[in-house]
Parts: sequence; C-alpha cells; structure tokens
Amino acid sequence: MFFPLPQNELTEKLFQWLVQKERLISDLGPICSEPRALASQLQQVQSLKEDFASQSPLLNQMDKLGDSLLERLDSAHPEVRRIKARRQEIHEKWAALSAALGERERQLLAVKDAAAAFQSRYERLLAALHKIGDDFERIVASGADNEEQLLKLSNLEENLDMQRPAVADLEGACERLVDLLTDAASKSEVRGRVSDLRKLYDDLSKRITDKKAQLQSTLKEEKDFHYDCDAVQDWLRGMTARLGADFGKVSALLEKVTRQVEDFEPLYREVLNKEHEIHILLTKGAQLQRRLTRPQDVSQLASKMEAIKRAWATLKEEATGHHTKLQKCLDIARRYNGALSTFLPWLKEMEAKVRPPSDLALTKAQLEKVLREFQVRSESGFLFGLRLTFFCIFSSLDAQKRNRPPQRRV
Repeated sequence: MFFPLPQNELTEKLFQWLVQKERLISDLGPICSEPRALASQLQQVQSLKEDFASQSPLLNQMDKLGDSLLERLDSAHPEVRRIKARRQEIHEKWAALSAALGERERQLLAVKDAAAAFQSRYERLLAALHKIGDDFERIVASGADNEEQLLKLSNLEENLDMQRPAVADLEGACERLVDLLTDAASKSEVRGRVSDLRKLYDDLSKRITDKKAQLQSTLKEEKDFHYDCDAVQDWLRGMTARLGADFGKVSALLEKVTRQVEDFEPLYREVLNKEHEIHILLTKGAQLQRRLTRPQDVSQLASKMEAIKRAWATLKEEATGHHTKLQKCLDIARRYNGALSTFLPWLKEMEAKVRPPSDLALTKAQLEKVLREFQVRSESGFLFGLRLTFFCIFSSLDAQKRNRPPQRRV
C-alpha cells in the first residue's frame, strides 16, 4: 500500500529539526553572571522558543496527517505501530526540549534578578568604602593637629563599622547568586569580587586603627614631653635660685672655703648629671618639632626649647664658674696658710731677737747679726712669695672686706 510522501517527509523533517535544536540547546553552555553575557543567553533562549513556536503548525499538521492515515489503516497493520512510535518520539522530544528551554529561561531570569541584587549591593558598598578611603587620605593630609585628626578618625571608624551589615548582606547575596550559577569561572569571579571588597574593608579598618594608635602614641609622647619640659624648667629655676642665694660669696678663710667647697660639690654634681637628661630632652623636642604640622605649635615648641637651652647654658656656666673659683680659692688658701704657718714662727723668733730685756740693751754686733738674717730671709723671696699668695687669694674673693684676714705689718 502506498503512503502519501508529504506525511513521511514532514515527519522526518520535523524529527531532524528537533535533533538539530537538541544539539543547540545542549551547547548553550553554563549560566554566567556577567550582565551582557546573561542577556545574550536569554536572547538565545527566546530565539529558540520562537523557533518552536514557528514550528508548532508543522507539528499540528503532522498529527492531522498521522490521524488521517491511522483512520484508514487497519489496527493490525504493521505501519500503524511505526507511525504511532515515530509520532510519540517526536512529541516527547518536543516536550522535553520545550521544558528544557523553559527551565533554562527560569534559571536565567532567576540569575538575572540575583545578579542585579548582588550588583546593586556591590556598587553601593564599593562606593561607600571608596568614600571612606578618600576621607581617610584627606584627614591624614589635612595638617590638622593630632587631637583633631584623632577625633575625625574615630568618627570615620564608626562610619566604617556601620558598613558591616552591608558586607554581610553582600556576602549573602553572593552565595545566593553562586547557588544559581552553573559556570565555575563565574562562581569564582563573583566570590573573588566579594573577597576583594572584604580585603578593602579590612585594609581600611587596619589603616584607621594603625593611624589612631600612632596619633594616640604621639599625643602621649607630647604630653610626657611637655611634662618633662615643665619639670626641667622648674628644676632649672630652683637650681638657679639656690646658686644665687646659698653660694654667692667665696670666703678667704681656709676652714670656711673648705666647707663651701663641700657644700657646693653635691649641687655641682647634680648639675653635671643633669646634662645627659637635658640633652635627651632637647633631642626629643627637635624630633617632635619636625613632626608638628601647625606653625603655631612649631613656634610654641621652638620658644620653649630655646628657653630651656638658654637657662641650661646660664646655669651650667655659673655652676662651672663658681666651682672653678672655689677650687682656685681653696688651693690658694691652702698655699697661703702653709706659707703663713712657716712665716709666723720665724717672725716671732725675729721679734724676740730684736726685743731685748728691759734691763739690757742690744749691742751693735747683735743688731747687725739680726739685720743680716732678716735681709737674707727677705732676699730669699720668702716674703715676696707670701705677699704674692695673699694678693692672689685676695683678688679671687667675692667677700674681701667681710672675710679679709687680719694683717700683720711686716
């Protein structure tokens, strides 16, 4: 029996068309998150669905032709089974491919919505973090004093902490999007973007924390420095007052100048021992001065450092000068007293020789002998040395009149 050719050709044509579409659908590839690629994938699905819609009349025509043939054929005819099997195969493939396209479209739309939600959260958070980063750079470069910078950085840190919920929300949106994606590269790319944003957040947090710690350390250092400066200035004023009040005059008496040396030595040692501390303080001041940014702060610190330098130089000069004078006077007084201890016994001996008993008178020979001894003693330089020593100690004293020793006429 002869079957109309159009029915067979139509069936085979439709079957081959479905096989071709099946290959195209299987080659659509994994779902990605990139907006343009996602739009292209949606366009492909729409185009395939339109192709199925355009072929729907052929499917209906095949069914009509098949029904017409089956009505004319006996149910036991072998072609009946073949026609039914071929038509069922085509309908099943049609339904499967249509369902695959529908599922593909549903997945793409879900990814589109999830990607849009993720992208909007990502862009808002990225803009907020960039603004915080710009604000941080502006605060650091503003040249404001440390306390003002610390206050602004604390406010900026609060703004950054307020972004924590946004970071958590973005991470949740990332996981929802990744669950819908089928492309491994797209999954990695989405997670990488969130990871980079998290690193940016952590980096900003660390930079703000480190800068705050630096400013707090600097403020403490400045506070300690100014406290040390005040303490040193009080010490300088006190030592200057002590030097002027307690150690103003140098005595000519050996016993008294010895006590003055002993009394002055602790103060002099204290001054010398303080030199290293003041040097360290001035060095810290110079370092701090280089870190200051406001001209007013620099000027105030420079004035304070200059005052300390002048006061220290004056105190050191006066203490060293007084110590030198005491040592010189002590040495001369010792030499003077040594010479005097030798001269006075000789002088008494000479007085005894020239002062005869009341009932006796010196002979000319005796008197000439005494005069020769006195002349020898005078020419030996003994009296000259004694007088020179006396004038040395006299010229080096501060209290010549008050402490001037009694003189004997020679």
